[in-house]
Amino acid sequence: MEYQLSMNIANRSKEDLLIILEPWAEHYTLSPNEDAKIVGIGGAEGSNFEIHHHDAFIIIDSWPGSVASVYRDGEPMEPGYQPIPE
Repeated sequence: MEYQLSMNIANRSKEDLLIILEPWAEHYTLSPNEDAKIVGIGGAEGSNFEIHHHDAFIIIDSWPGSVASVYRDGEPMEPGYQPIPE
């Protein structure tokens, strides 16, 4: 069985939250009070996500050899590309 790790993200702010999933630079937007789950599969067991928090967005780095996806309400989210807030 492949190594799998998941984490939940909750946007409790009054503004949209931009999530950038690396290494593919996929953009996902969480509206206020919206939740998402990030799931990574593959790579070395014991690996983990690395989170970089900025004022208006977060960057999530997956680990080498893994494939990561973002889910909302159990359904995969489609990435969209948008300018990164300053």
